[in-house]
Amino acid sequence: MQNFHRLLQRQIKKNVPLEIAAMPEMKDFFESVNLAYLDFDRDHDQIELTLEISSNELFKSNQLLNQLNEDLEEKVKTRTLELEETLEVLLHEKQEREKQNAKQAYTDDLLRVSNDAIGEVIRQSNIDLGIKNAFESIAKIGDVDSIHLYYQGDSHLKSIKKDNK
Repeated sequence: MQNFHRLLQRQIKKNVPLEIAAMPEMKDFFESVNLAYLDFDRDHDQIELTLEISSNELFKSNQLLNQLNEDLEEKVKTRTLELEETLEVLLHEKQEREKQNAKQAYTDDLLRVSNDAIGEVIRQSNIDLGIKNAFESIAKIGDVDSIHLYYQGDSHLKSIKKDNK
């Protein structure tokens, strides 16, 4: 009984009378129970060791994952700032391009209107020049200071003044 598991020794001492514990048939039973206790302790120790090893591995893996996550978050933050800066540049360039396009459209409109007006002036200048020359001749001959003309089809009053040369 002295080599038995200490829990078994306490249970025998507490629950089994001495004359029964001393019986040779009980010795095989106690040895069998003792082996069960020892196997249980050995299994328990092995499970504790396995749990400790697994816990350490999980702890290291968790530390690695946390570090990788922090690194990734920093990269995401950096990339987000880069993308926001790029967006600002692109929006500014878009605004500038829109301003330039608006200026170009305005310039194109002015050129179109100017070309139309120049074309109209060229068409009418031949007529107007002939009429102007005729009236200037009349003004010189008639000694008139100015002649006011309203040309048919023209929406404004023309004034021809005599040169005092």
